[in-house]
Amino acid sequence: QNFSSSTLNYTYKTEANSIKIAATANSSRAKITGTGTKTVNYGTNTYSIVVKAEDGTSKTYKITVTRPDNRETINTLESLSIDGYTITPTFNQNTKEYSLTVENNIESVKINASKTSAKSSFVSGFGPREQKLNYGENKVYVKVQSENEQINIYTITIKRKDNRRNVCNRLRRKRL
Repeated sequence: QNFSSSTLNYTYKTEANSIKIAATANSSRAKITGTGTKTVNYGTNTYSIVVKAEDGTSKTYKITVTRPDNRETINTLESLSIDGYTITPTFNQNTKEYSLTVENNIESVKINASKTSAKSSFVSGFGPREQKLNYGENKVYVKVQSENEQINIYTITIKRKDNRRNVCNRLRRKRL
């Protein structure tokens, strides 16, 4: 698009993650702001170039730059399991909630997970790991982030049986 001082709005499309905006005023006494190297995010980006004349009047040029987001959107798991246990229901990449019950002496479990796409990633701290368990209900999350930064969350509710109260109650009853 060719520049004309009477045209205030310009639109461009780019695949680049940055652009350089340069402008020259008609008068050496005018001041220009908004030029330089600009980051171009995915989607629509708007930049304002303001030309301020010596008498204080100004003219604003608006530059709209669109960067299409062609990054992959896959953020699913190929598999999800826990060593030595069977989660319910059976794993399906479209099912987001699972459950499991373990005995009271199980202090941790090993969570195994693999991503459907090599371009996706696990959110830090929410991928395959050894997971410590508290007594009672434990919500465990596996989070997969697509290349375009969308996050998908799988939840495993692990119930660790708690027989501690039963032992205390039996001891109390014996003392009475």
